[in-house]
Formats: sequence, structure tokens, C-alpha cells
Amino acid sequence: VLSGAFKPLIPFANAKGFRTVFINLRDYPNSTPYSPDELSVVTGSDSNAHAAFVEARGLEVGRFLASYIRQEKIPPKSDEKGSAGGLAVLAWSFGNATVISMFAHAKKLAEDDQILLDRYLRSYILLGEHI
Repeated sequence: VLSGAFKPLIPFANAKGFRTVFINLRDYPNSTPYSPDELSVVTGSDSNAHAAFVEARGLEVGRFLASYIRQEKIPPKSDEKGSAGGLAVLAWSFGNATVISMFAHAKKLAEDDQILLDRYLRSYILLGEHI
């Protein structure tokens, strides 16, 4: 299920030759639900558990991006300015928490994933209603 907020981007991206991939946060329609244990962390009051939960979501995003690059054979950034190839990641609203967490905890990803993301990730677009 694609959020209606992003549907208008598709024709513009296609016209420029960009591939668009839209993923929902976990527990949104057609995404992986949280387990009962994960939900108990979210609803609990332990701030250390909350921090670990957000870290885990960020690492999921990093592993997903690395897996997607490998599976779809995305071309790497091809010049120093990053204007061709690679990935641009856009996150909206609370989705930014998971992407920022990915950057904050990137050193905890497998080393080959770190190297891959460094070669492919060229921009991060932070989008929000009050930013």
C-alpha cells in the first residue's frame, strides 16, 4: 500500500529516469507487524528499551538498503558529486527516526554493509510537516 502523499512523485521520478521504491514503517498496512515482545517495549516505560528499539529499527533499514542494492544490482555512485547511480533516501515524518537511527548506529552494521552503503548512498532527504 503506497501512501497517497508520495504518489504524485512517481511521474516526475520516471520522467527523470529514477527508480522509486516506497516502503512503509513496520506495522503499517502490508508491512511486517511487530511481535508482541516488540510491542511491549513500545508501550512500556523503560527508556533504555525504547532506545534499543529505535536502534534496531535503524539497523533494519540499513540491512534492507544493503540487501536491495545487492538484489537489484543498483549501480554505484559514478562521480564525485554523486549525480549518477547510487541511492537517495527520503523519509517522512516519524520515518525519519528510523533513518536517523540507521546513520547513528551504522558502525553496528556488518562491515560489508557499511562499505556498500558508503559506495551507494548519495543523499538523504528529511521531510516533515514542521521541519
